[in-house]
Amino acid sequence: MAGHGTAPVSVVMTTTTWWQALLWTLLVLAAVWAAFVLILVLLGRGALARAAARLIPDLLVLFRRLLGDRRVPRRPDCRSCWPAAAAAA
Repeated sequence: MAGHGTAPVSVVMTTTTWWQALLWTLLVLAAVWAAFVLILVLLGRGALARAAARLIPDLLVLFRRLLGDRRVPRRPDCRSCWPAAAAAA
């Protein structure tokens, strides 16, 4: 093949660590979320766009407060997990 005027292709293998993959995933999700909010604004859905824009910050505050609350058990109770999993399916 090299005699037909094409250069050999070299493939560079890179390794991605788990935190790099997590970072890229979070960046892509943030971009999709921002695009969704922007589309809602452009469609004239201001109230829905505000609610969508507040969703992730509100969830972060909720989980931070739940993690800091001593009344919330650290270990999940499997009796409450299975009905939630069945309802999600």
